[in-house]
Amino acid sequence: MTENKSVKSAFCIRCLKDTNFVLQSDGKWQCPNCNSYLEGELLNKVVFISARFKSHGSSEIDGERLTSELRVEVQQLNSDGYEIVSLTPVTSGFRDFKYETGAYGYSYGYGYSFTEGIIIVARKV
Repeated sequence: MTENKSVKSAFCIRCLKDTNFVLQSDGKWQCPNCNSYLEGELLNKVVFISARFKSHGSSEIDGERLTSELRVEVQQLNSDGYEIVSLTPVTSGFRDFKYETGAYGYSYGYGYSFTEGIIIVARKV
């Protein structure tokens, strides 16, 4: 985890980036991206849970399955000594359009978004 005496690699739970915390003159480790401090030997973990569709070709997310997988992951993190800091939904989308010219010209367009998954950020307690 430590590259040298004045830099420590860790995941910053405030700006959500892997970063090199810098040792300040007061003995605290500071994130150069967001200026937050690393408290002691705080260990962080990030987990992504992918959402799945109800069936092949479906556009409906299986919410019950996602909830179940989230419950299992949170229980595992808690039993490993982590507390959940945040849960963030990840969304994706798709769009398309068509434009035709001529005597009977027309156009249309559409777009939609869906839940890709959930990011869990946890902190070792």
